[in-house]
Amino acid sequence: MRILLLALLASCGSSASFKPEPLPQLVAAQQASQVIAPRELLLVPGEHMRFAVRLHGIDVGKVELEVGETEVTSRFATDSLAGALMSVHHDLSTLIDRSNARMTVASENLVVGDATKHFDMDGKNGQSVHAALGILRSWVAADATAGFLTVQELGHQYRLSVKRPLVEDLEGTKAFHVTAVANTKVQTTIEIWFATTPDHLPLRFEFVNDDYHVTANLIPS
Repeated sequence: MRILLLALLASCGSSASFKPEPLPQLVAAQQASQVIAPRELLLVPGEHMRFAVRLHGIDVGKVELEVGETEVTSRFATDSLAGALMSVHHDLSTLIDRSNARMTVASENLVVGDATKHFDMDGKNGQSVHAALGILRSWVAADATAGFLTVQELGHQYRLSVKRPLVEDLEGTKAFHVTAVANTKVQTTIEIWFATTPDHLPLRFEFVNDDYHVTANLIPS
């Protein structure tokens, strides 16, 4: 989901040119040592999820995610208010291999104002955000152990270190609370709350570092 952060931050910039900074190299000493072994991709064909996105408490847009049998797609777009400052769109498409619980290939487009960037990904180099989400949904449980995933986005590869889940209340709903860290030079903490029901729906995402605070809440159907 770090792509979401980059898109949002770009939408708030004052420059009309799009010059995204590359993801910093990971700090090897802080990396988790155990890979989260994917059992399955818990991405249910026919699922349609929508998330309301806020930056520093201000509504900025929505993410929509659609799950098919072999393809998962998502789209982020700024709303009319944020778009008046800078229009941002991000589209990600992932072809998935359900039998091996992995992605095969993926492609993404990021449009900021009049500038467009396109990236292609190969499953040999790690998971897309979609596939990583499916793995975490199948992994999350009261007895799940900490580990890491290799994730690709915006032409870069990084390691996401994931702590073991906690069970807590989320606005009256029992949820698994997962904390993950992208060990970049400017460390970003990613909090995810999953439903404790068998579908383990992602209910809320929260991204925090020294520069920004982004939340994405599941919108009820």
